[in-house]
Amino acid sequence: MAWAGAVESVDGRGLGKAVDISASNWAVATHDSHVHIFDIETGATIHSWNEADTITSARLSEDDSTLVIGLQSELPSTPSLMVYDTETWDRTHVFEDGQDVDRISANADGTLIASQNENGGVTIWDSTTGDALQSFDGVHTSDIRCVAIHPSGELLLTGGFLGDVVLWNVSNATVIDEWAAGTGLSECAFNPAGTLMTWAARENLFVRNVDASFSYRLTKSTSSHIDRLAFSPDGTTLNLLLSSRIIDVLTIEDGSEWPRTN
Repeated sequence: MAWAGAVESVDGRGLGKAVDISASNWAVATHDSHVHIFDIETGATIHSWNEADTITSARLSEDDSTLVIGLQSELPSTPSLMVYDTETWDRTHVFEDGQDVDRISANADGTLIASQNENGGVTIWDSTTGDALQSFDGVHTSDIRCVAIHPSGELLLTGGFLGDVVLWNVSNATVIDEWAAGTGLSECAFNPAGTLMTWAARENLFVRNVDASFSYRLTKSTSSHIDRLAFSPDGTTLNLLLSSRIIDVLTIEDGSEWPRTN
């Protein structure tokens, strides 16, 4: 996305806690149970609707074909995850596992969904059948704050609030490696090619190579806390939504920032 600037409000309501940015210059924002899809440059509404419960998270698949929405879901056997086709905006599946599902991820084409579960870990689901495929429990010592599925579906990246970042083997739910990022971890992601992984803790950004060494590719400090992040389709830039409601675009090669427009 070749744009950086301020995101201030949705229908005059202000941005909710669930915000995600597409690679095609549109974004998802929520307020309470309201979902609002809008053009980033013009602010024009593309689509909007209301869910039956308070929205706690929203996440797009890498190809922007699937939108997954997490709900507060305080009672058993009530919807906790809603899956939508972004071409028609039809609801394609409903999940009932989990409460206050505020950390979710989808793979490249939206066929796999990862969400935090009621055991303090993460579960991966088949979005086409609704089946639970694998659970990843017993490692994090703090609340799950981010989940990311590798484009291949073979790796899972998870992070806890205290900064514990874990890379998992999806097939057998074993830990490949762990890192400490610092308190306040908020986001993690893979690039579309699956060659880079990134996470953010407060105003600090870390990018590592996905190879045998897991070496650092980039570290960067921003002007305020990082709430959301997303790679561009070609993986050359990283879009950061800051707590100040500014969107910054970083070039992966050297960490330089694109000019900001409002």
